[in-house]
Amino acid sequence: MTENKELLEQQAMEIHQQLQTVEKQMQDLDKVVEDINEISKEKNKQILVPIHNGVFIKAKLEDSENFMVNIGSNISVKKTKKDTQDLLEQQREELSNYKQQLINLFEEIAKKIQNV
Repeated sequence: MTENKELLEQQAMEIHQQLQTVEKQMQDLDKVVEDINEISKEKNKQILVPIHNGVFIKAKLEDSENFMVNIGSNISVKKTKKDTQDLLEQQREELSNYKQQLINLFEEIAKKIQNV
């Protein structure tokens, strides 16, 4: 019985870690949407563009209504502000659904631990 409880506790810890990761990803998406709203207010402004961790280059923002979005396999496509926001909202919704699945699974495991 102790091994079974330890296994369940290990599963609960792993799910908890996954929940933290999903929550961080959701926060990151929220920040991107906020940044898109802020940057689209700017035009012809000097900005710093990250090119590596802690390394930036000065650039002039010419178009703040269209964004290049990576769609996978290092392929980027031009999307409008609204299309980009819609895509990010869809990703956030998928993460939210996954988060709820993890919460449900965590609760099931917690009940099993109590019954062991």
